[in-house]
Amino acid sequence: MQTVTSASNLNNMEVFKSIEGVSSETIKHLYVAKCTDLQLPAHQEPMKRFFDYCSKSIKDRSIKMNEQGLGPASATVIANIFKAKAG
Repeated sequence: MQTVTSASNLNNMEVFKSIEGVSSETIKHLYVAKCTDLQLPAHQEPMKRFFDYCSKSIKDRSIKMNEQGLGPASATVIANIFKAKAG
């Protein structure tokens, strides 16, 4: 299983399509931030599941992330998504 320890290693991972205006790179950053918040190593397979979850949870101009263990690092990424869309 491939481990991702930082956003800089994201380039080695499989590229996914954008989800309703949110780039795959942003979703990858959100996944790494989630792992940081939970103090867990990031792996490619769970990232794929997270991406699938996001594809169902980000739509109609809303983000629904129930019980995902998101903390301060994740909140920063989500705030940047909102900031980019508002500007």
